Amino acid sequence: GAGSDVGVFEEAAALAAVASVGASSVTPVGAGVTTTNVGPMQICPVDFERARCLEKGRPDHDCCAVAGDGSCEGGAKVEKGAVCHPNGAVTTCCHKLYEVGTPPMCPGLTLQVGCMEGGKMDPDCCAMHEEAGCMDGGVPTPGKYCYSNGAVATCCTPVCPTGTTQIGCLKDGLVDDDCCAAPSQAACADGSPAATGAACAGGVATCCPAPTLPPAGQTGLYCWEVSMSDSEEANLTLFQYEKHISIFSCDAWKVFSDGSMDPVLATNLGDIESKWASWNSWENTDVFIRAWAALFREGTWSRYAWTVKVDPDTVWFPDRLHTHLSGLKSNEPLYVRNTGAMMLGPIEVFSAGAMDRLGGNMRRLCMQNKEDFKGEDGWIENCLRTCGVPDKQYKDFLVFNDHPTACNNKFGVALHASKTVPEYIQCFVDAWHAAMIDEAMELAGHSCGRHGRVGREQSVLPQIQERVAWARRQIRGRARLFLAAAPVGLEVAHRSRCALDINLA
Repeated sequence: GAGSDVGVFEEAAALAAVASVGASSVTPVGAGVTTTNVGPMQICPVDFERARCLEKGRPDHDCCAVAGDGSCEGGAKVEKGAVCHPNGAVTTCCHKLYEVGTPPMCPGLTLQVGCMEGGKMDPDCCAMHEEAGCMDGGVPTPGKYCYSNGAVATCCTPVCPTGTTQIGCLKDGLVDDDCCAAPSQAACADGSPAATGAACAGGVATCCPAPTLPPAGQTGLYCWEVSMSDSEEANLTLFQYEKHISIFSCDAWKVFSDGSMDPVLATNLGDIESKWASWNSWENTDVFIRAWAALFREGTWSRYAWTVKVDPDTVWFPDRLHTHLSGLKSNEPLYVRNTGAMMLGPIEVFSAGAMDRLGGNMRRLCMQNKEDFKGEDGWIENCLRTCGVPDKQYKDFLVFNDHPTACNNKFGVALHASKTVPEYIQCFVDAWHAAMIDEAMELAGHSCGRHGRVGREQSVLPQIQERVAWARRQIRGRARLFLAAAPVGLEVAHRSRCALDINLA
């Protein structure tokens, strides 16, 4: 039902439009019909449909109302369609709603990066059109609807053209951290000419060829840490280096420090001492901003599928990490939310696609509100979200060893924190021991399933003994200190109910 409060002119126009096509065009309306012609125009504009219509706040089955009375369920954007009643009422046309997060959310060459809402950074890049903005001052392009209240994806233009990035920039032959220069001064570290990007203070963005990322199926790890050179952190780093564990068991590694850590080759960041904060961690954002800048300048990360930042006091196992990463596409933007609720700093995992997105946008998008994030993990996760990088959540990825048996864990990729070398050794051995027991028990279980409970089952013992021998070789070869600090004497006995006792002497 339509209202009747229209003027003489509007009513005359409505009558003329209806008469021109005949009464057959004024028909009951069903949801999703978008192409029925009424006179010289379609009933609804492109991307709008007669669905979820309201009239004065109530369901309107014919989607025909005086313009001021028509609205859409959930607050979706409404447009006036064709005249649908002689009194001048028009079709209520509602913007088609899309499933939240269905990619691609943005048209053309725009991305959900650097978004603002109401003048503040907007990590989810979804806002009512009048509140949306871009952090570089550009005008956003509306994307798909992302919430039923009518909010749409905020789509901003990347600072650099497709295929280029703000990585490896030079200004007058020197490294240019902010990648902003006059075109005559700009160049790229690989010798290629610089492309021109968006305007910035003092010139235009210097855009260099984007790195070629490893194919999706690659599994290489590039691992790095920040360690003070005169502290217990240094003792942990030197121990890990000697035993080829932690970051030193990755395909490539990098250590940042404030001085020499011989024999570990470390990049000097200058002063990296941080203040202890009220949340029982460090105010270390500025330190890690310098580390990230150095990491992107060097560019080694681009040769590996995954980049892993680890704290020196974190016990972790690359083989367990590979299990979690199996099947994920490293050349697409992705980071691991290691507690389920957020990403915490003991271990941070980034795909090559995420690193590429960070490197091209960090200076432009992640510095404005760094004072809001005193801890580096909060800052980098906010940066990832601002750059439009999605996360993969794991609940048991990071385990805190805050009680005596916490390290007896066969599933956790990382266990934190072990502040001294003896604590680190104990946690490492406990976690490895838990995994070996599990594998041996599984072998015994298979034996029971095939042969029943028959006392000492000879057929399975060779397999178990082979596994134990492998474990011994691994420990001897990669962490000999474990043999001195916690000698491994594995005694295997197949007892009643097919149970195994594997004793760590």
